[in-house]
Amino acid sequence: MAVGKPIVCLDTGGPAMHVTEECGVKVSPESSEISAKKLADALETLYLDRDLRQKMGAAAAKRASELYHWDRLGDRLMCLYNLVTTASPVK
Repeated sequence: MAVGKPIVCLDTGGPAMHVTEECGVKVSPESSEISAKKLADALETLYLDRDLRQKMGAAAAKRASELYHWDRLGDRLMCLYNLVTTASPVK
């Protein structure tokens, strides 16, 4: 994502949480054969459609910059720490 490439991944686990329709293609996991075919189809679509590939790549780079840059991660973590340390105890 950070280098401006669209993502093709299975719609499960970590990658699925980070990839949106704007920056990549998520394939639902099924049998090995079906999943492999869907992954290959997604890669072929991106290979053949330069505009889509560039659009998704730009969106991926933007998402990576906005959400996953170390400075941004630090800011988000600090907000969480502040929220937890200033929250009223539950009664």
